[in-house]
Amino acid sequence: MRGQCRLLIIALLPFIQMGLSSPFDLCESIDIRDVAIPVDLELAGPRIMESIMVQDSSNKSQNTSVSEPQDLLRIASLCPSFGVEYVVLRNAGGKIVEIKGCSISDGEGEVTITANHSLQPGQELYLCSNLSLLRKVYPNESAYSIHSNATSISGRYVLADEGDEVILTGLDGEVIDVVVYGDSDYSGVGWTGKSIKKPTKGHEIHRKSNDITLDTNSSLDWYITKPARSEFTSIGAFALVEPFLAPGEARSRLIREFQHASSSIKASVYELDDPEIVSVLSSRARNAVDVSILLEGQPVGGLSEMGKSSAWELEDAGATMSFLKSRDGFKRYDYLHCKYAIMDGHRSVIMSENWVKNGIDHNRGWGVVVESRDVASFLTDVFERDSFNGSLDIQPIGQVLDRDDNQMIDLPFVDDQDSMDLPQFQAYVRPLLAPDFARDRIADLMQNASSRILVEQFYCSPSWLSSDGLVSSLFSAASRGVSVRVLLDSSWFSSGETRNNTEMVEGLNRKAQELSVDLRARLVSQYHPFQIIHNKGIIIDNTTIVSSMNWVDASFDENREVGIEISSSEVAMYFGDTFWMDWATDPYPPIVNLSFYSATIYEGTLVLLDASRSTDNSGIASIRWDDGGDGSFEWEGPINLVRLEPGKHLISVIILDKFNNSATSEVEILVLRTIEVGKNDLLLYVPLGVGTGVFVAWKILKRIKTG
Repeated sequence: MRGQCRLLIIALLPFIQMGLSSPFDLCESIDIRDVAIPVDLELAGPRIMESIMVQDSSNKSQNTSVSEPQDLLRIASLCPSFGVEYVVLRNAGGKIVEIKGCSISDGEGEVTITANHSLQPGQELYLCSNLSLLRKVYPNESAYSIHSNATSISGRYVLADEGDEVILTGLDGEVIDVVVYGDSDYSGVGWTGKSIKKPTKGHEIHRKSNDITLDTNSSLDWYITKPARSEFTSIGAFALVEPFLAPGEARSRLIREFQHASSSIKASVYELDDPEIVSVLSSRARNAVDVSILLEGQPVGGLSEMGKSSAWELEDAGATMSFLKSRDGFKRYDYLHCKYAIMDGHRSVIMSENWVKNGIDHNRGWGVVVESRDVASFLTDVFERDSFNGSLDIQPIGQVLDRDDNQMIDLPFVDDQDSMDLPQFQAYVRPLLAPDFARDRIADLMQNASSRILVEQFYCSPSWLSSDGLVSSLFSAASRGVSVRVLLDSSWFSSGETRNNTEMVEGLNRKAQELSVDLRARLVSQYHPFQIIHNKGIIIDNTTIVSSMNWVDASFDENREVGIEISSSEVAMYFGDTFWMDWATDPYPPIVNLSFYSATIYEGTLVLLDASRSTDNSGIASIRWDDGGDGSFEWEGPINLVRLEPGKHLISVIILDKFNNSATSEVEILVLRTIEVGKNDLLLYVPLGVGTGVFVAWKILKRIKTG
């Protein structure tokens, strides 16, 4: 029998999954020291040897890499108020831990691990009430159902929604770790102070740090979050960056990238309904390009009718359409608010603007195309995790939209965008991801700023004035002599009852004056060729951040947001020039429009100098006319009826707006001496446009005199 078991063990060893029950459970009576280890197994490395020795409960002391659970185990997270309850145990040390015999208790019942199970350093084990449901939230984590033969239950073990305690004990019943939440009045060993605030449905209690030395056995160690959120870390790469702006360039840049994609397009975006973008994506899907799109299923105000029809159009064209949408109270992120796409595994687009017609046409926003396989690979990993179709909160289009929502839409034919003149710059880039690490990274950049910080934002929460966050980082930088400018939108959040941006600007300027630092804030003026600053851009020295992140806690802590950090003086100059144009109250000169620009007439003919159709964003302050360019002005006002001496006249018109922007144009008039014709025939020689103008002017003057 012993020889047969030895053969069975050796046959199964290559299939042992580290940290899970091993085939030694089949032959518990065998003394592992009697098993001959073949040479090739010994060469497999120390990890397999450690796995074998962990099972030798009769001689654990011989393996110095194995430690008692009391030293290393911690409760990493727990979820009491969801379709599936779970408690997560984590090996927070540097040695393997055998956890057979460990228990979790809520004071009324107890779950004991009966299976042989070891945890590698950093490895976790989920103990859950419903394994099949847990797999829709955590598809790849090691887990046991508390109702399986890997555990035993005594008493009534059910975590109460309103409050409870979870007590982790070791083999000898000694308390290892305790978590107390809600209205629990637990006051025993392993916990001090108040309980953690109870989590609402679809949330979990999560440990802030896995560093054992930071464990205070109090609520300070914990925070409440959504389950199954990612924990990506930053990467860096050299890349070719192509910046662009909205309005004006965003649509054509997206279309160009989609038209040139040959194998795949993966896109994650808050809203999508622009007809031209939908048309191009549909065309690519019909031409054997693998198009996968993840959309927010519950945007503020709901999905638009055009958005619903666009989604069906793409689905029918062959694209894979998925939505992030709450199910059974579970949704990993409040909103999928990012705006990015990956083409063919090497090109990426990251923007501040949603892919909707009104936004692309009328919003100020920044965007970049990034040529880098490393960045594309990182974003692909994010996309695949976020859009995993086995997740509880990822739903196909048929579960979100009715077929009745599919209104017929006329998609335009879109010309090829291949002939674009694109600025391209070499840069070092880092993707930014929220809620994973974006806030901390941006704060670090601000703390290291040396010359300037320029912020152009759709929205900034006034609560940040009194919190320790990005606004405090701005003042910290300004106190070191860094020049700081903050430009906020003046439409949505600055009028009526919602005056948050106005309050923020007033608060920033007031505090800057009190501290005597070089920080200035303002609302964008109305005199710009866009309706809304929807941008979320930052320039820190020569580093530019393009992202989807509004300056509000929910954006950094609760939403899925994506941005990119670009280290390049050229890219910083590109967006910096635009920032200063937007910062100016009115940077745009008047547009001169004259009734004519050249004419040949005869002596004595009346000439109508007319600039009344000239325009300016902020309004025209003055119009003056200079005959001869000597600097003296012969006439003022938009309309002047004049008679010129014979000869060549070069008349300059200078128009100023309310903010002293100027524009100049010229009209050239050649006045010929009269010939022997009747006096009343002179107007016959006036060009038709000028003659008509004279008649109109005569009627106006007559009406004024008789009025």
